[in-house]
Amino acid sequence: MTIPVAGSITVQGDVERTVEVGSDGVFSIAVPPGRYLLTGHSPQYGGGEGLCGRGAKPVVVTTGATTSVDIACDMF
Repeated sequence: MTIPVAGSITVQGDVERTVEVGSDGVFSIAVPPGRYLLTGHSPQYGGGEGLCGRGAKPVVVTTGATTSVDIACDMF
């Protein structure tokens, strides 16, 4: 069972950005085509220190396409 939590997602690749994630666990970010690693952070995980989740594999973004990815933080 997945429970959404607030926090942030850091995107690393051709550009680097951090976006906020609402309590519904949803985030969206526009990046140029390329290959990206995503990591999650949540103040509800480990006192907010360090990363709590990482995408299972790099995300490949192509022109004109929407890509979906889940970042899971093992809260238990």
